[in-house]
Amino acid sequence: MRAILLANRGSSEAVAARLASMPDIELSICGKPEDVVWLIKGADALILQQSLYPGIVEQAACASPGLRWIQLLSAGYDSLLDSHLPQGAIVTNAGPSLAPAVADHALALLLSLTRRIPQAVVSQSRSTWEPQSLRGSVTLEGRTALIVGFGSIGRAIAIRLRSFGMIVLGVNRGGALRPEADRIYPLAQLDEALPTADVIMIALPQSPLTLGLFSRSRLERCKPGAYLVNVGRGAVVDLAALVHALTTGRLAGGGLDVTDPEPLPPDHPAWSTPGLLITPHTGGTGAQNALADFVARNMEAFLRGRRLEGQIEMA
Repeated sequence: MRAILLANRGSSEAVAARLASMPDIELSICGKPEDVVWLIKGADALILQQSLYPGIVEQAACASPGLRWIQLLSAGYDSLLDSHLPQGAIVTNAGPSLAPAVADHALALLLSLTRRIPQAVVSQSRSTWEPQSLRGSVTLEGRTALIVGFGSIGRAIAIRLRSFGMIVLGVNRGGALRPEADRIYPLAQLDEALPTADVIMIALPQSPLTLGLFSRSRLERCKPGAYLVNVGRGAVVDLAALVHALTTGRLAGGGLDVTDPEPLPPDHPAWSTPGLLITPHTGGTGAQNALADFVARNMEAFLRGRRLEGQIEMA
């Protein structure tokens, strides 16, 4: 079978190496989106990174209507929701392969905030010993965390938070119980759950249901002094509202690996907001081998006509 890998960063090198070692696969690697159009003809599968989704899938569909499988190298797929895909094509995301790395990143943001590590970094940059700058640090043990979005990433976060002695609450669409949480709320009861949480961890995909979910009014429902961390999608949180909540002291701290807009413009007030820690959408960094193994398993399943992991319902 023929497969096309479209990638522009080193994170896909492990995927390329893993697929190249598999028999019965003719793999073409593209570094430029425009190369896909003439390489895709007759291909069975297209594998690509999130930053290259818009427009490329539709072009590929026109050039190769027989394309049967699109494998995304990310958990998110929101930029494909309005795309015209090849009829009958299967779309899969990265499944659970990125969950451990993203969960680690979420905990790193949270611990940096609760232990006031950014303040220590500032003191170090000035070569000054300022223990008073770390006053107000808090411990996680015995506190309540609310994880909004209880997929593979949310569950991985839950396991880690439990090891810190936290009470873990979760939110998923229908309120289905999960063993990783002490209680699960349906999304419709989010407003009921928010005031109970000392820590709010967001691991939601972007959809019409979640767009702007954390608005100014919803952030005002949070417990005063709570911490909020978002490793899902930037558009789930109204960034202006979050800046306001931090500036007024409603929230004690915020950690963002995703923003809206993204990348964040240099003059955006979020950069200088006290208590806000921002990383440039790097939560999945370090999961290259796990991602490569996942894609290889899906490739083997595809070759053998078995069901693929991480299938997305695009209708």
